Amino acid sequence: MNTTISRRDFLKKAGLSAGAAGLALGGSWPVSGQSAINVVAILPLTGTFAGPGNEALRGVQLSLDGAQAGGRPINLIVEDTGTTPAQGLEKAQKVLADDTVDFVIGPISSAVTAAIRDRVLQSRAIWFIPTTGAGASPTVPGLCSDRVFAGVNTFSLSNAFAPWVKDNVADEAYLFFSNYVFGQSTAEQFTQGFEGAGGTIVGQSAPPLGTNDFAPFLTEVANAGPRALFVFIPGGPAIDFVKQFAEFGLNDSIKLTGLGSSFINLFLPAMGDAAVGAISSLHYGPEQNLPANVAFKDAYAAAYGRPTGPSFYAMMGFDFGNTVIGSANATGGDTSDGAALSKVIETLDINSPRGPLSYSLQTHDPIQNIYIRETRKVSGKTANIVVDVLPNVVVPQEVGAGGICDLSA
Repeated sequence: MNTTISRRDFLKKAGLSAGAAGLALGGSWPVSGQSAINVVAILPLTGTFAGPGNEALRGVQLSLDGAQAGGRPINLIVEDTGTTPAQGLEKAQKVLADDTVDFVIGPISSAVTAAIRDRVLQSRAIWFIPTTGAGASPTVPGLCSDRVFAGVNTFSLSNAFAPWVKDNVADEAYLFFSNYVFGQSTAEQFTQGFEGAGGTIVGQSAPPLGTNDFAPFLTEVANAGPRALFVFIPGGPAIDFVKQFAEFGLNDSIKLTGLGSSFINLFLPAMGDAAVGAISSLHYGPEQNLPANVAFKDAYAAAYGRPTGPSFYAMMGFDFGNTVIGSANATGGDTSDGAALSKVIETLDINSPRGPLSYSLQTHDPIQNIYIRETRKVSGKTANIVVDVLPNVVVPQEVGAGGICDLSA
């Protein structure tokens, strides 16, 4: 089964979404007539993860604004998780107080995911989580939940990337990651992939989440003198890290590699020449010249006017919204049975801006391409250029979003 939205539909929706961008927190689009399909976007719109949260919301709005599915209107309810698990749980309890929610999208923080996990799984809703940490139990939403689907798993971005780094960059590497659950999972998965390919991890530094001054940790890196460094620093502090890495002169002797989320286009203007030469892995980049991506970028620009283009968080929000529409259309608008909806989603082949997308029957993680990019100077500006593709990466059952079970059993 294939669910796509045409370029004309993209642009039509973009015009509508421009007005929806000012949606009040805790509010929803008005719905009249027959009962609506209720979609809750529970995302960090303020605080540390506000950038990714607002980008994910833009993508959700772009896909759902003015849309219907199975003959029913769609009601989008938006809640801000802020920065704390306690606030996230409070908002989840509020919106899930009755049994009318059909789909939940979010959050971003692994700590908030862990906090709201039990409450969401007690509902009948399909749960779309943008990012999950492979093998990190606090981020695995339930030991065997057939209603959970992920946007990307750490395994795909770090474990699958590691052998490429070993074969193409260096046979030894140093780990540098923010010290919280997702960062720890990222480092763990890279280590397994790198050592499994015959490489050696020669050390690690793990600054606290939110660190902006990396000097003490970069001294550790300099003393270790690795040939390559694998980094995961989320959010704006990634800019500080890359600039300080260059200021220390480390990019002269150490090849910088890492998760593409630390090198997104939004950050490159501030990073400047310090980012040139970095190699990163990501499941999406606005530079990809795919027809679905070109149409998505046009719609995003028309709706939001952001010159840096959509981030992968916006793309995942957009895909989640389109999956809501595709699955509800396939059931004729019947969203009452979460297990039945889950089976429908498993059959979808989604023409995503990221490329071909489907979900693993075993884990409900996406089966998708992972793009290896190098940051280069192009026409006087820094840009990420795809240099290789890891096609159709599949997340193993033991580290999947659905937990340690076979969801197809």
